[in-house]
Amino acid sequence: MNKIILICLTAICCLNSLFAGTTGKISGRVTEAASGEPLPGVNLILVGTTMGAASDSRGRYAILNVPPGEYVLRSSIIGYKIVEVTEVLVRIDLTTAVDFEMTDTVLETGETVTVVAERPLVQRDITSGLAVVNQDEISSLPVQELAEVLSLQAGITEDAGGNLHFRGGRAGEVAFLVDGISITDPFDRAAALQVENNSVQELVAVSGTFNAEYGQALSGIVDIATREGGSRLTGQLNAYTGDYVSTNDDVFFEIDDVEPAAVRNLQGTLSGPVPLLGEKLTFFATGRYFRNDGWLFGQRRFLPSDSSSFSAPNPADWVIVESGDGAIVPMNRRRKYSWHGKLSYRFTPNLKLAYTLLGEDVDSQNYNHVFKLNPEGSLKKFENNQTHIGSFTHSLSSKSFYTLRGSFFKKEFRRFVFEDPTDGRYVNPQLLRRIGSSFHSGGILMDHFTRETKTWNGKFDFTSQVHSDHQVKLGAEFRSHELEVSDIRIRFDRDSNFMPVVDPVTTFNNNHYVNKPKEFAVYAQDKVEWRDMIINFGLRFDLFDPNGVVPVELRDPENSEKVSASTKKQLSPRIGVAYPITDRGVIHASYGHFFQLPAFDFLYQNSEFEVFPGGLSASRLGSADFENKIGNANLEPERTVAYEIGLRQQLGEELAVDVTGYFKDIRNLLGTEINELFTLGDKYARFINRDFGNVRGITITVNNRATSLLNFSADYTFQIAEGNASDPASVFLDNQTDPPVETEKKVIPLDWDRPHTLNVQLGLRRRNAWNINFLFKLWSGLPYTPSAQGTRLLPFENSSRRPSQITLDFRAARTVNLLGMKYRYYLNVDNLLDRKNEIIVFADTGRAGSTLTRNPARGPNTVDEFLTRPDFYAPPRQVTAGLEIIF
Repeated sequence: MNKIILICLTAICCLNSLFAGTTGKISGRVTEAASGEPLPGVNLILVGTTMGAASDSRGRYAILNVPPGEYVLRSSIIGYKIVEVTEVLVRIDLTTAVDFEMTDTVLETGETVTVVAERPLVQRDITSGLAVVNQDEISSLPVQELAEVLSLQAGITEDAGGNLHFRGGRAGEVAFLVDGISITDPFDRAAALQVENNSVQELVAVSGTFNAEYGQALSGIVDIATREGGSRLTGQLNAYTGDYVSTNDDVFFEIDDVEPAAVRNLQGTLSGPVPLLGEKLTFFATGRYFRNDGWLFGQRRFLPSDSSSFSAPNPADWVIVESGDGAIVPMNRRRKYSWHGKLSYRFTPNLKLAYTLLGEDVDSQNYNHVFKLNPEGSLKKFENNQTHIGSFTHSLSSKSFYTLRGSFFKKEFRRFVFEDPTDGRYVNPQLLRRIGSSFHSGGILMDHFTRETKTWNGKFDFTSQVHSDHQVKLGAEFRSHELEVSDIRIRFDRDSNFMPVVDPVTTFNNNHYVNKPKEFAVYAQDKVEWRDMIINFGLRFDLFDPNGVVPVELRDPENSEKVSASTKKQLSPRIGVAYPITDRGVIHASYGHFFQLPAFDFLYQNSEFEVFPGGLSASRLGSADFENKIGNANLEPERTVAYEIGLRQQLGEELAVDVTGYFKDIRNLLGTEINELFTLGDKYARFINRDFGNVRGITITVNNRATSLLNFSADYTFQIAEGNASDPASVFLDNQTDPPVETEKKVIPLDWDRPHTLNVQLGLRRRNAWNINFLFKLWSGLPYTPSAQGTRLLPFENSSRRPSQITLDFRAARTVNLLGMKYRYYLNVDNLLDRKNEIIVFADTGRAGSTLTRNPARGPNTVDEFLTRPDFYAPPRQVTAGLEIIF
C-alpha cells in the first residue's frame, strides 16, 4: 500500500488536475472603444480586494481564485478613462465574462465610467446539469434546511423517507463537500453534518455528469462554499416560532391543540475584522438553536414496566395495568444546536490562511406507531458531529495558485432507550407481547447501537491559466478513516435477578468492529475556453485499501482461514462540451465513468462472521431480528456510465430555458447472495456486487431575469428509474418467506421512481421593502407492490402507483430601516392548503387511509385507532412567524 502511494505521489508531478472547487474566475477582453483593437497593459482590479490582473498582447485577461459573490471590477490605464463594472457575479467553478471598451481622454481628470454588469441568462461554460444557488436566493425561499433547497432542483427527487436521489440513483450516491473538503460519512454515505442555510455563501448541486476533480460519487455532487468575514462588522439575529395548524384531526392525533412555541428557532451571526488587527484577520461566526416537537403524538397511558394481559376471550376479564400520567407526548421531535466559525488571515496579498469549524448536537426520535400509548419504550437518537478544516492558499502569480487543505471530522451516532445498557430501568421484553391490531401496553426496546466515524483528509490543489484558452488543474488527496461500531441486543437474564445483561462480543447478541481503511486519488483536468467552444476533460485515478479480511471457505465463514481484502484501483475518464450556437444559445453534452465505494458498513458488518443457527433470521422480543448477514471487505466499487445532451436558450430579454436529456447505465450495485453452511439448513446472506439498473429522463428548466418586481423559475423532470432491486438486501428479504419469493430477474420501477416532478417558484418583491414567495410542488406518486395477506396481487414488484403529492408553500416578509438597522418581519406557511399527501400506503388498497385487512384488536385500543396511520402522510400545515435584525 505504501509503495503504491509513493508511486502515485511521484506521478502527480506530471498530471494536470484539481480537487473540488471553491472559487470562480473572471476573464474577458479589453479593447479600444474607437478602433476595436486589443489594448494590452490594462490593470484590472476587484475593488476592495487585492485580486487583479493585467491584459496581455491580445487584450485578454483572467483573474483566478475569486471567492463566490458580487464584486466591482475596475479597469485603468494611463490615457484612458477609468471604467468600473458593478454587480459582477462570480460562481464556483464557472467563468464570469466581462469585456471592457476603453475610451481615451486628453487630461487626467480622474473621471470614472460606471457600468452595471449584465448577468447572462445562459452561462456559456456549463457542460452538464447543475444548479447554483447563492445566499440571497436561499433566504428568499420558504425553506428552513438545505435539503429542501436541493429537492427543488431539476433531476433531484425525494423518496418516502425524505432521502434525496440524484437522477434516479440510490440514496448515498452523492458526495458532499464544504470549502473543497469532503464531509461525506463513509459509514452510510450521507453528509456527516448539515450545514445551516445562513452559513452558505454559494451552493452548487451537480445532478448530471461532473468533472474529474470530483470522486467517490455515482449520481451527484453538493459543493458548498461557506461565508467568511468582510472588511466591516456586520451581524444578524433571527428568531421565529410557530406550530402545525391543521384541521385534519381525523388523522393527526391532538393536532388541533396549537402550541405557539412548538417550533422555535434562534440564530445569531457576527462577522467582520478582528479588532486591533486591521483587515488582515477576519472572522465569521454563527450559532443556531432549533426545536421542533413534531406533528406525530402519542399518549403516555402506559409505562414500560406495566404488565397487562389481554389473553382472556372475554374483554371483561382482561387485566389492564395503566400507570402512565396520560400526558400527550411528541413522538417525532427534533432538537438541534449547531455552530459554524471561520477565521481568515491574509499574511500578504498572495498568502492566505483559513480555519473553519462546523458542528452540531442533535437529539431526535422517529415515530413508532405501536408505541403510541407507551412512548417511553421507543428508541431515541443522539448525534454529535464536528468538522475542522484548515487551508493555506498561495498565489504564485496572477495566473497560478495552489492550496493545501487538511481536515478532520468526527461523527458520533447513538440509538437506545437508556445510555447504560445495564440500566435497571430495562424490563422483561415479554411485556412487549401484543395480540392483533393493538398498541404496546408495556415493555421497552432492548437495542443499543453506537458508532463513531473519524476521517483525516489531506489535499493539494494547483491551478494555472497556462494559456488564455487553457486552465489546467492538478491535485492529490489522501484520506484515512477509523470506524468503530457497537451493536448490542440487551438480554434480560433470569439468572441475574432479572436484570439486563450485555453478552461478550464473541456472542450473537454483541457485534463490535473497528476498521481503518484508507483512500488515495489523483486526477488531471483541463478547461479549454475557446470563443466558439468550451471543453472540460480529465482523467481520475482512485485507490482504496479496505484494510479488512474475508473468509476463504464461505460454507464455514466463522472458522475458515481469513485473507486480506485486495486493494481496489480504478480510472475514470470524463469529458464535457459546451458549444455556443449563438450569443444566446448553448448546446452542451457530456460523458463520463463514475465509481463509488459502497458504504463501509456493508464491508465490515458482522466482522466476526457469526451465523445464527436455524435460518436466515430469528425474531426476538424487544430487539431487532437476528439477521444472518455478513459484510464483504472485497466489494468492488459500484459503477455508472452517464451521458447527457442539452440546450440552453435565452428567449427574449427576460426568459431562459434549459432542456437536457440523460441516460445512466448502472452496474456493480450492491446486492446479496445466499450461502448455505455445511450444517444443513443454516444459511446466511453475504453482500456482493450483483444489482444493476438504468435511468433515462429529461429535465426542463425555465427562469427569468430577476427584476425589481418579479422572480420566476420552474423545473420539470420526466424520469424512469429502473433496476432489478431497490434494496441491497432484496435477495435476503425474498428468501425469508415460506416459500421464498423468486428474486426479480427483470428491471422494475425502483422504490424512488417518480415519473413526473414539477417545482414552480414565483416571487414578487420590492427591493429592501417587501417580498412574497410561493412555491408549488407537484410530484407523481411512488411505486408500491399490491398484496393482500402477504401474497402479491400482481406478478412483479412496484407494479402500481401511490397518489400524487401536491404542496403549496408561502413566504411573506416586510423590511423596515430604523436607526441604521434593518428589521425584517416574516411569515412562513408550509403546506398552505393543508393537503393530506399520502407518502406510504396499505398494500391491499394503495391508499393511506383504508385497508381491507382488519385483524381484531385485543388490547387498549380499537381496530380503527390502530389502522389510523398519521406517519403515512406528509406533514400537515406548519405556520411560523419571525423577526430578523440585520446590522
